[in-house]
Amino acid sequence: MLHPPESSSDPDEKVLATWRLGVFPLPEAFQGPLRVTRLPDHRGIYLTYEGPIRPNRGACRIVDRGDYRLIEHRPDLWRVHFSGTVLKGFFSLKKNADPDDWDLAKDNN
Repeated sequence: MLHPPESSSDPDEKVLATWRLGVFPLPEAFQGPLRVTRLPDHRGIYLTYEGPIRPNRGACRIVDRGDYRLIEHRPDLWRVHFSGTVLKGFFSLKKNADPDDWDLAKDNN
């Protein structure tokens, strides 16, 4: 999700909020929340990049494409409406006690 970086004076500059998912986010996986890990913000080029991440930190894979609408954004909660090819509907990302761990859950709105 693109958003303004916290340390930028340019209101038009955007960075990509990024989470690591342990499983492919198929709709049937949302019987309960999925644990995801918040990663540092990335440059917007990662919206179209797939491939290795140097140095030996894994790989970037696009698992869905589409649009989103940010409904609510707080330090401990992001509420989003996804209109993707895989994820559709309202979802929430809630921070856990560990600062990098979040729960991704489908909302019933």
